Amino acid sequence: MRIRILAISAVIVVAGCTTPTTSAPPLSQQVSAAAGGTVLSPDGVRVVVPPGTLAQDGKVEITGVAQDEYEVHITSAWNGLVEVGLPDSSSSASASNLFAHQVNGEWRIEESSYIDGRVVANLSSLSPVKLLKCVTSATGGLPGIAKCLLKEGIKSLPKSIARKIGFKIADNFLCGDVFDIQSYIGDGSCKVGDPPNWQQYVTTSKAPPAAPQPSAPAPNPAPAPNPAPAPNPAPKPAPNPNPAPPAAPVTAKITVSNKITAGATGTTEDSTPAYLSTAMKPFCKRDGCAVANTDMSSGVVLTATCHSNGASMTNGNDNANATADDNNPERITSSLWYRASNASGATGWISEVYISPNDRGGKALPTC
Repeated sequence: MRIRILAISAVIVVAGCTTPTTSAPPLSQQVSAAAGGTVLSPDGVRVVVPPGTLAQDGKVEITGVAQDEYEVHITSAWNGLVEVGLPDSSSSASASNLFAHQVNGEWRIEESSYIDGRVVANLSSLSPVKLLKCVTSATGGLPGIAKCLLKEGIKSLPKSIARKIGFKIADNFLCGDVFDIQSYIGDGSCKVGDPPNWQQYVTTSKAPPAAPQPSAPAPNPAPAPNPAPAPNPAPKPAPNPNPAPPAAPVTAKITVSNKITAGATGTTEDSTPAYLSTAMKPFCKRDGCAVANTDMSSGVVLTATCHSNGASMTNGNDNANATADDNNPERITSSLWYRASNASGATGWISEVYISPNDRGGKALPTC
């Protein structure tokens, strides 16, 4: 299958060191609205703007703010998703550091993947971003990671990200759909939304005990009342002979559409098959991340259980000099991937680019 990453017609590469510092000068690079482009800073920060994202030609600006922290800005109005990759030599596919994004003045952790030496996230808005190395640098296992996050001002995580790190999701650590780090480090009670007194949990393994209250003199004991007669026990309800079955997990049927653009209009079946993979990235047959014996052509029906964001994919021609299909109405570029199983039970990832148009968009499934 000709799996291809996002077509880019303008690639700007500036040589420099790979360890993020604040010494590199700010970068400002013009990007075409029609063609999109990739901007690479001297620090190794990469910004990928898909074609058609910008309302008009504009500049991508990348400025180092502090160690591993950057201000990313686009001067033109834009809509959609922009891929931002922060360089990180200490991560791996199995233990990736975290992508933090400042939204409305507060830092939050974004869904991300480790691709080509970078922690990559797809963002719908741009503001300060930074790499948090709590996963690879913190000592003391999961409690050490939790304390590191608290020191950075991160007090809660989406459940999906907490699971990726390795936290066990217990009910008493949940506040709605988020994993409460303060509860994990502290006394196990939900604190999301409480006054910002979370600093006390950074250096303690449990919440400090409440201060003792002065004791009042004991009152004179009241005379014991006459015992009340024991009430008649209430009859036990009869067992339900037909208990409701447990709720089935949410799934959706999705149909493979292994088609690529055919010039200015229409699509044609790809000469190589689609397949499931163990990573949300292209070229898995080359890189050893394809799930064995899952080759598929158009029309195969899969069962999807959830979705997530990975590498951006397109069913168009990824040659920068080939523009015949740039305005093909059936061309699609997307970073959404389904987690799905085939009829034999094999499970893996497949980009929604290679799924029927009627089954794209997430199918109201949860995030993986």
